[in-house]
Amino acid sequence: MNMLVTAVLIFTLLFGGTAGTVYAAQNTLPTDFLYPVKTLSEDVRLSLTLGPQERVELLEQLAQRRVEEIVALQNRGVEPPATVSLRLQQHNWQAISLAAGVEDAAMQPLLERLRIRLQAQYNALEQVDKQSPALLQTRNTLQTQLRLVETGLTDPQGFRYMIRLENQNRIQGTPDSIVSPSGEPGGYGPGSPSGGTPQPGPGGYGPGESGNPDAGQGGDGNGKGGSGNH
Repeated sequence: MNMLVTAVLIFTLLFGGTAGTVYAAQNTLPTDFLYPVKTLSEDVRLSLTLGPQERVELLEQLAQRRVEEIVALQNRGVEPPATVSLRLQQHNWQAISLAAGVEDAAMQPLLERLRIRLQAQYNALEQVDKQSPALLQTRNTLQTQLRLVETGLTDPQGFRYMIRLENQNRIQGTPDSIVSPSGEPGGYGPGSPSGGTPQPGPGGYGPGESGNPDAGQGGDGNGKGGSGNH
């Protein structure tokens, strides 16, 4: 509710708070004056969406918007602002994290849908400027997020463990220790965005001796972790 009140105040002060302004902003691009109204209205809508599956669906829609914005700007010869790619990555991460919080029976169809969406996003960005460093980084992140989702489809327990650890790292201010597109310590090595089993990079996730991913310590890059608690 605090976010909603803040949004209403901003709309009122800057744009007269008219519904028409908010509606008109929905078709704007990141370089347009009313674009902040668009993203703020999205944030308010997301904050008012309570169910995890409903939130995942909305986040998928928002991620698709970001991809369409990037493609539209690239087709005009305009480099998309970094904030657009960042929001795309955040939308996807939030959706993946929410999927990890539901029961297995509900998680599997969510992850399969996310896998299809992430692959489509990757393919769409493959069709535009392949020389842009910013877009290369965005595609790498999408690739890594896709491999993470594919892990969830085959190893739900290990997937949940990685999501919990990543969220802890983000809270502590050290993001990307697991969800890293470069294969750095704690990350995944490079690979095809659509095929194969993801391979942990140095220091990545691996089950402990007990076979319990929650008990294992960080792996050595070969899928082996330290001793688990018995």
